[in-house]
Amino acid sequence: MKIEEVILENIKKQKTNYAVKLIERNFSIDDPKYFYYKALCFYSKKNFKDALAYLNLALEKDLNNYLVYYNLGVVNIDLKRENLAIEYFRKSLKYNNAYEKSYINLAYIYYNNGDKRSALRIIKEGLTHTSSKELFDIEKKLLTKILAS
Repeated sequence: MKIEEVILENIKKQKTNYAVKLIERNFSIDDPKYFYYKALCFYSKKNFKDALAYLNLALEKDLNNYLVYYNLGVVNIDLKRENLAIEYFRKSLKYNNAYEKSYINLAYIYYNNGDKRSALRIIKEGLTHTSSKELFDIEKKLLTKILAS
């Protein structure tokens, strides 16, 4: 198992103190992954402001990666900054247009703001890039809700 996988597994299990030790032991402060993984630790503790700061540091250190942009979108949803979240999910899709979670979160924002048609459009766009069962199921549910209204 690669060190990144071990770090992510510990973050998922809420063992962030151990994850931080692994990050500090395996990545230098010059490595953008140092900031990325620390941001995930902050996020798992619901420390959204520090998560945001560390994700931005990862970008400054040149980690232009779809997951950084995706996570910036997620943090901005939690900070109630939906317009910024939309921008970051769109940037995430520029780096990986098959990443279904970005489509799902974009659709979530539109749907929660009462724009079911835009939510459906986003899901359909995602289905042109990936054959995700989850996206297909969401599309069916959205169509049903739109037709019922």
